[in-house]
Amino acid sequence: MRNRSFTRVCVIPAWKTQVTYLELMHHPPQGYQFYATPQSSSVIRRVSSFGLSYDIQGSLGQILPLQLLIALYRKYSSPSADVVYAVTHVTNYRRPWILDMMTELPELLVSNEKFLKHFRASIRRTILDECCKGVIFWVDAGRRAFVEAFGSDLQHKLHTVYWGKPLPSRGSHEDGNVRLLFVNSANMNIPFHFYNKGGIEAIRAFVILKQRFPRLEMTIRSGMPKRVFDFCRTIPGLKVIDRPVPWILLEKEWKSSDIFVMPNHVNTPANVLLDAMSYGLPVVTTDIWANPEIVRDGQNGLLVHHPLAHTYTDGSTMRLNSSEFHRVVRGDNRELVRSLVDSLSNLIDDCQLRDKIGKNNRREIEVGRFSLEQRNLRLEAVLDGALGEEKKTE
Repeated sequence: MRNRSFTRVCVIPAWKTQVTYLELMHHPPQGYQFYATPQSSSVIRRVSSFGLSYDIQGSLGQILPLQLLIALYRKYSSPSADVVYAVTHVTNYRRPWILDMMTELPELLVSNEKFLKHFRASIRRTILDECCKGVIFWVDAGRRAFVEAFGSDLQHKLHTVYWGKPLPSRGSHEDGNVRLLFVNSANMNIPFHFYNKGGIEAIRAFVILKQRFPRLEMTIRSGMPKRVFDFCRTIPGLKVIDRPVPWILLEKEWKSSDIFVMPNHVNTPANVLLDAMSYGLPVVTTDIWANPEIVRDGQNGLLVHHPLAHTYTDGSTMRLNSSEFHRVVRGDNRELVRSLVDSLSNLIDDCQLRDKIGKNNRREIEVGRFSLEQRNLRLEAVLDGALGEEKKTE
């Protein structure tokens, strides 16, 4: 019997502890204390600050199921927690544990889609084991993709928990310019991620829009190929920050921007979309995968139809290792760019629409679907239900 009133939950990332879990540690559900082990953040964080580490990881992931090897490596170093909260990787701990898939596709559990078939039975056994108390998804499309990959008999362990963000102070600027913002991951600051998130399409749209709106500006926070970076330097009004920067500097960009744009080709980047909403920015993104779950067209932002997503999408699963996907990501995509230009033009022209959508987004983060309060209520219900038997015996 424990002489404390909370359950200790140890967050174990597959790679390094992400900012969203630091937020979870500061704002946990009632009755739970989340923490990360020191080894989850020290050496790995320093190594992952170099883009080369992700190139190596990507190459190794083509020949080895890295996430499964991580589980084997950690098998005999179980933390002294009541519950293990494993982020995007399964574990073999003989204690209660929960898998958080975030907005990732099932293939991430084995590093590469081609390994799914080979390791499917092993992962199913691990999830069905009594020690696994549940699998959490930030979007329902992720849950459906998981069912398609591993079978409907796992349904009772799967839970959709829309995530939440703290509400920051909102910035403003009064120079009369309209500023677009594109922010890519700080965790994977490498060229292929830039292409996957629609960075090229965003630049092409800006070049066209700049001719119509001379006072338009855009900031891109993303790594990119050198030739693209050099091209961007020739475009008036386009600012590129090609390396991760301290949050205090990035926050200035969030606060001085008017519209967030990310015409992504891959599964939903929920963190950055919620960041945009928290700062009251309308979001312009594609209608792929779970984006419509987060961005309701005309309410939280504008959805741009992706005319080629069907070529690499099968049900709720995106075939990111397919030749079709790679052709689309590196293709011309003129139709997508035209639609992107039209949607952005509407928001640039209509400051009242921008303001209306921005207020809707702030409200969603403050008291709505993506508030910390609503996230914690959903997460607490999942944790209480999954750990009910263990808590009763304490």
